[in-house]
Amino acid sequence: MELRPALVTCLMIATVSCTDTSSLRGTYVANEDASVLPPGERVPPNFRMIIEDDGALITTTQTFTADSGETVRLVWRGECDGKERPVEGALTPFQLSCRRSASGALVNTIVSGAGSYVETCVLESKVRMTCKGEQPNQEGRPQPFSYAFDRQEQVRQ
Repeated sequence: MELRPALVTCLMIATVSCTDTSSLRGTYVANEDASVLPPGERVPPNFRMIIEDDGALITTTQTFTADSGETVRLVWRGECDGKERPVEGALTPFQLSCRRSASGALVNTIVSGAGSYVETCVLESKVRMTCKGEQPNQEGRPQPFSYAFDRQEQVRQ
């Protein structure tokens, strides 16, 4: 089961799309040094994520450089209501849904034709988000991961 092309991007979309977006609005970059990725994976080069929120609809826009050298742009729009919604711009179609835990953590489910996985995302500080979970490796066994994201600009409150 191969989810790797969708994993990094889904993860980052889910991270921001279900959290308290009033505190997460802004521009983020992935922090590879602070991330713990499965063997053979890396954070995509030039990864930038912009989070927007109008109070009802959350939009995340991600851009990064694919292994092929082309620029990829992924967009996810929705509410954190547990309903699966498509990610626009993905070469391999996938869906994302999110919900909040009682503690305020985000529990995100990423689903593609190759399978699914769940991650939990938390805001560790005003400038650092992390998403942790387990994704199936090529043998179908759970492989732990932790992605870190740093805010590049603060939003005026």
